[in-house]
Amino acid sequence: MITSVWISQVSVKSRDIMKISFVFIMFFISIQCSNKAQQNTEQKSQNVDLFHRTLEGNYPFWGITNNTQLSTDQKLQDFDFLYRTLEENYPFFGVSKRQFNHDWLSKKSEYVERIKNTPDDSTFLITLSAIVHELRCPHLSDISSMHKMMLDVYKRATNEKPKYAKWVEVLEKSEKQSIRWENIWGNFTGYSEQTPQKQMQESFYSDSLLLNDKIGIMRIKSFAYDNLANDSIQIISFLRTIQDYDFLIIDIQDNGGGSSNYWKNFIVGKISDAPVIFPRHQVAKNGSINKHFYPEIEQWEIASKQNADFSNVPDELLDGTYLLNSFTDTVIPNNPIPFKGKIYVLVNNMVVSASDDFAYFCKVSKWATVAGIQTMGEGGGSEPTLFMFPNSGITFRLPSIAGLNEDGSFNFEIRTIPDVEITANNSDERLEGLINYIKQKG
Repeated sequence: MITSVWISQVSVKSRDIMKISFVFIMFFISIQCSNKAQQNTEQKSQNVDLFHRTLEGNYPFWGITNNTQLSTDQKLQDFDFLYRTLEENYPFFGVSKRQFNHDWLSKKSEYVERIKNTPDDSTFLITLSAIVHELRCPHLSDISSMHKMMLDVYKRATNEKPKYAKWVEVLEKSEKQSIRWENIWGNFTGYSEQTPQKQMQESFYSDSLLLNDKIGIMRIKSFAYDNLANDSIQIISFLRTIQDYDFLIIDIQDNGGGSSNYWKNFIVGKISDAPVIFPRHQVAKNGSINKHFYPEIEQWEIASKQNADFSNVPDELLDGTYLLNSFTDTVIPNNPIPFKGKIYVLVNNMVVSASDDFAYFCKVSKWATVAGIQTMGEGGGSEPTLFMFPNSGITFRLPSIAGLNEDGSFNFEIRTIPDVEITANNSDERLEGLINYIKQKG
């Protein structure tokens, strides 16, 4: 993945909060779907105009305050904006059809009725989130509950990469409204944004030694941007300790992602004494928001049978709406402490985003042997973009650039399949299983 500052799955506790939130979502949706409300119909021509004005950065905000509820027309316009934004920019509708037999775009009339039946803004937010959740994509979600943290992270990232100013712009424009929507989520879940901010400052790194077997073990449960400074000190010290060891296990089970710079600069770059080159294949829909955040995609080629000559290309990739970029990426040594032994990377089904990108890199470059079980996927892409609803000011994130596996399949769909399968009941047992495998087969 290009520099990722994705922070929604910072820790196991954060994912537990997400699960609780979804329980609340489904509970309240079941209530509101039972109500029958008859409201005004969509004003389609006005919605189209509003959609394009919002893309251009003109956010009207029709006087919505903490004491003002959205009208039905405003809710419908916001939903139409969501629908059109995803239709034009979201890359994974075909994945949802194949994996879950779920045709999200064909359900628009059903979703409209659900939006009409929302009696207040709280239920509207929950309904929107539930509708989007049907696509089961970790990088497609409302960000109200982590708005402040994301704004802080992107501001700091902008110091290194000015392109992130576009992310900061959206977050600053939606900052006032985000407080209201965060409070709504808090009323349902008891969630406070202070919790993940505190967790971001903690280290998810640890290491250990099996002296008799000359196996070093690094356990990294987050590639969070804020962990880089502290973790790098520990990693450097550990690599010096194990220079003459035979094996290194890098255990990234339950790692919810963060920054690909973490593993590039402080794992691969610290261990490798020569550049590591590997292939990348990325696609993006030819949508307005995608092109706004990533103008370089306008130079990509339209995906076709000629340039997408892979063995397992999804049909939709060749429908004329996808742009393709195939290139080689390189990880450069970063004052390395070379390790000459054999390296294993241990993964499970919670490895996603930047951590899955690391697993993908290890597999295609042969830099390490990937062990464990199939990941959650969605590596090899880019930083999710942001869009703000024109009436409510709700802000969502959106996966724009999608990574492909070597065979042309979506990494989000097929994910990263390990070289060595290690099944177990939990992460600790899987690590023990890999240790036993190494002792037996090396």
